[in-house]
Parts: sequence; structure tokens; C-alpha cells
Amino acid sequence: MNIDYKILDRREKVTFQEFNGKWFPKSVNFYQDFTYKQPSKGLDIHLFMNIEFLITEILQEPAERFSQSKLWRKNQLLSNMPGAFDEAFWGKEIFIQPTEEIESVVQRLNESQRDFTYEYAKDGWEMLNPEMVSYYSKDDGSIYLRPIINGLWIEDFQGALLYRNVTGDFTIESDLRVRKINNDENLPPDKWFQLAGLMARLPISKNKYDENNVWIFLGTRGNKNLKYGSQITIAGKSKRKISKTDQPFITLRTERLGEMLNVFIQNDENWQLINSYDISRWPLTLQVGATVVTHFPTHGPSMYADLEAIFKRLTIKNQSLK
Repeated sequence: MNIDYKILDRREKVTFQEFNGKWFPKSVNFYQDFTYKQPSKGLDIHLFMNIEFLITEILQEPAERFSQSKLWRKNQLLSNMPGAFDEAFWGKEIFIQPTEEIESVVQRLNESQRDFTYEYAKDGWEMLNPEMVSYYSKDDGSIYLRPIINGLWIEDFQGALLYRNVTGDFTIESDLRVRKINNDENLPPDKWFQLAGLMARLPISKNKYDENNVWIFLGTRGNKNLKYGSQITIAGKSKRKISKTDQPFITLRTERLGEMLNVFIQNDENWQLINSYDISRWPLTLQVGATVVTHFPTHGPSMYADLEAIFKRLTIKNQSLK
């Protein structure tokens, strides 16, 4: 399967407490830092796992072994084993009070959203899945997009898309910069899947899971290393081409010429063709525009989007828009 799995760091910490002259485990903390790479699926992920186990009560009655039917088997997943809420155990105090670290994260998130507006319609744009993204524009025409919840363009999953309906041949072009939110040094986001780019997409009509789109992107995919590439999704099945880069700034172009959709990046003053896609079965009218997405595998306090995508000179040339 060509999987590269490497453990970078692993630590365990166990504390004990005394009870009736004997020492019992009180808490267990397990930390692991590892990488997981699977080129066939485009995975290059740096993972941190921190598990805490707390013992809340010592029972003095003899313990009974779990029956075979209650043992956790290898083919079972936590997501498939929901448990009932135990009111007798949790009581009325079911909320964990936020630590200073969590309050600091929430404050930063609130401050980052303070200057955003949702008036993209006044500029002639429409927004797909507006709950996933924040938008604002400046007087120079620059468009700023920030993802605020998980969303990813892959298979039949969707992100947010700022788009216009375009009929026939077109060219969409933009300078794109990806960076940490409110970062004057333009440092790129440093974790997980945080991407931005240009997209052409079929409006979904018959089957909401029948996703069809092409997009060219820049951002992080699993670790802090920047990558650019393109992806096509046909009937909810995705194929992508990815390359590494050290530049958080790139100029992108997507053009439709008849039955072909071509995607480019600009190197110096020359355009480099990244990929060409046969879209002969696609309709004449597509949703064309800019997208920004983020995806985190957990919802911990450090798992929040810190990506700001800046689109400058975002233009669509098309006969139907003149």
C-alpha cells in the first residue's frame, strides 16, 4: 500500500493516589507525535495525539470481567458505538469550565471576525455554503476570504464558493496569497488542510451527492509545507495532481475552451499549464469563482482555521458577462 508511518515522539505519564494504605492510579496521559504518508491518496499528514484518562472513583466490590460480547474488537470504530447519557454519573455539572488557553483562542477568533461583512452580493457575486466562510473586500478590489468551519472539496464533500454563473468559454484569473490571519509578515497557515484557489463547478440539480468540479489551489495539505495543484471531481470521485512550493503567493488561471478546461500557474512572466480536463459532458453554464476551505480531524481548542486568502485582480472574462 506504500504507507510511510513514523513515530517522532511518544510519552506516557501516570499519577497515583493513596487510598486506605494502598496506591491506585489517578490519571494517565498519553502523547504521540507521528507522520503518516500515503502518496496514492495524496496524504502527507503530521499528527499529534494527546489522550487523558482520569479515574474518578474507586469501587471496593469485586470486579467482574467483561463478557466477550462487550469487548472492543479491532474492526469496531468509536463512531459506531454511541453510548447513552448517564445522568447518575455526570449529575448536573456536565460542563467543563474553559481554561485560560481556550478563552484566549475564542477571543482571537472573535477578534478575527470583527471586521468582516457579508455583502458579496453587492459586487455581483453569489456564495455557496455561506456559513462556512467570512468575506470582505477592499476599495482596491481585493477580496478576502477566511474559512470558519470545516469544509473540503473532495469526493462529494463541499466547501464555500464565491461564484458567478458563466455560460460558454471563459477565463478566470487572480493573484492569490495565503497567510495566517492578520499576519503582517504573510506567513502561511501551518497546519492541516487549509487551501484556497479558483474553481469551475456544475450546479447540483438532480442528486446532491453528484459533485462535479475542477479547481486549482494553493495551501497546506496535512502539514505546514505549502503545496499547489489541481483536482477534478466527476460524480463524487476525485483525482488530483500536487506539487510542493515555498511561496505563499501565486497567480492562477482557469480557462474553458469548448470541451476542454485548462488550469495554469504563472512562473515569472510565462504561464505554465498544470492540467487539461475533458468536460465534453458538462453543460454550457457553470459556477465560476474563488474558494477557500479548511479541514481538521478533531475539534480541540488548537484546531481552528488560521487561514486568510487574498484574491487580487480576480477577473472573469466571458461574453455572457459583458
